Amino acid sequence: MASRDFGEPDVREVRLPLGDAVRIRQNLIEEKKGLLGPRRVIHTLFYAVRPPATDVAVTLLASWTEPVLDEPLEVIVDAIAGTPHL
Repeated sequence: MASRDFGEPDVREVRLPLGDAVRIRQNLIEEKKGLLGPRRVIHTLFYAVRPPATDVAVTLLASWTEPVLDEPLEVIVDAIAGTPHL
């Protein structure tokens, strides 16, 4: 995504079934595509975990543009990642 930060990210260390992970909840603002029109805010929730038995990271990224979806999608993505809603 060609975006820039829109506020400070919420970064948390969490424990997932795969191991210790980082959870980042952040809003980004889209770059302007033309002279007119608003810039959309992209809401994101990102997880990264490196299971102890591997040298690679497993990541999960969800993004949406409707702010009304913040709470329900955070609950869904947290459940997919295997951690309770924070």
